[in-house]
Amino acid sequence: LVTATGSTEARTVADRFADAVNVLNFGAVGDGVADDTAAIQDAITHAKTLTCPTLVLPGGAYLASDTLTFDLPDGSTIVFIGKIVSTVSAKPAVRIGNVDVDVSTLKLRVEGLKVSRSSVDMDAGGTTSNSTGVSLSSLALCYIDIREVWGFTDGVFCQGLAANGGFSYNEIHLGQLHDNKRNLSLYASGVGYCNENNLFGGSFNHSSNYPNYTDTVNIQINHFASNWLNNNRFFGPSLEGND
Repeated sequence: LVTATGSTEARTVADRFADAVNVLNFGAVGDGVADDTAAIQDAITHAKTLTCPTLVLPGGAYLASDTLTFDLPDGSTIVFIGKIVSTVSAKPAVRIGNVDVDVSTLKLRVEGLKVSRSSVDMDAGGTTSNSTGVSLSSLALCYIDIREVWGFTDGVFCQGLAANGGFSYNEIHLGQLHDNKRNLSLYASGVGYCNENNLFGGSFNHSSNYPNYTDTVNIQINHFASNWLNNNRFFGPSLEGND
């Protein structure tokens, strides 16, 4: 390390580890077999003690049996090189933000998020467990890059919640949103709001292997008279559903 005066100082191992929080250093395996839920949550807990941390999931498949909540400090970056493979039902696989506290002042950067369910959440009769791939909760002015979401009831669910602020002014880049009953949903409840977001791209599809095309949706905007959604802009989505 070169200081302002031109002298050099040795950086400690602790200094180097503080540059980026790697989930592998907290016991995650990434082999698609071992349950990495606790290890990833330990890495998140540690990252929350730092100022503007970068949290990294290196290449691999990270099996998760419960919701992973990435509610990191303002200015944090989350880099997904690997992929989350989730077994959850009736809850989110990945949550960016927090439904319990107002995090709408956070400025987060999320890169390369990929999440799939271990098996598609719909049976031959059209019944699902109401799982969610990626829940984006009460965020503002964030950059969010989602590369893949597959196999959930709701693929990507953007929400502004009552008493927790809104979901607004975010830049969201979308890749493959395939074989989710509802590939993308925008929602606001109570006094929350979901406005002024820019959404870029997205391959929206229900494949020929999808078990049931009953009531499938590529983009759903939940618009209510009491809390209507406005000025959400879509740039170049590709709606390819076979339903």
